[in-house]
Amino acid sequence: MKRRNVFNKCFASFVAVIVIFSASPVLSDNRVDIEVSNASLIISGNDSLSNRLLFKFDLPAKLNDKRIDYAEVVFYTKIDTLSRHSLSFAGYPVTTDWNKTIASWSSPWTNEGGDYNDSLYEIGLIKARGDGKVRFDITRLARRWQEQGMPNYGVIIIPLEEERKITELVHPPGFSQGVFAKATIYFSYTHP
Repeated sequence: MKRRNVFNKCFASFVAVIVIFSASPVLSDNRVDIEVSNASLIISGNDSLSNRLLFKFDLPAKLNDKRIDYAEVVFYTKIDTLSRHSLSFAGYPVTTDWNKTIASWSSPWTNEGGDYNDSLYEIGLIKARGDGKVRFDITRLARRWQEQGMPNYGVIIIPLEEERKITELVHPPGFSQGVFAKATIYFSYTHP
């Protein structure tokens, strides 16, 4: 009986701490969600080259004096397979400004298929089965945009196997009209 009382007191204390921390303005206000409407699928005219996805969004001013701890983009897509094989891709920072109304395989780029920095990238996976939801870690890219002044022209998603294609960028369920992705950034408060 005594052990049960100790357990109940410990459990109650644990729950109280969780409630206090989740109600704390510092801990509950350390995330920003960004709706991404500037998104595009650029399609190769050559069947041996992969289609590519583009996403671009601005980092909010709220992050100017904060440290980015984690950043991700969530989007929905379809790929050219019904098999069990998933599609690996790399996400690179784009180096030329663009918007969804003018982006194509050849425009506005100096290199067909998009201009990007291939020395900085993240790897992701699109599951062949399931709802097509992709959660893509862009923490290093967001930190570069914020901390080192690298121009933020967005991210380009390129399949790692050239013969595999992303066939469609899907409007996510529950997202506002015209929004094709959501970026979520978690940050820490810094002190001067």
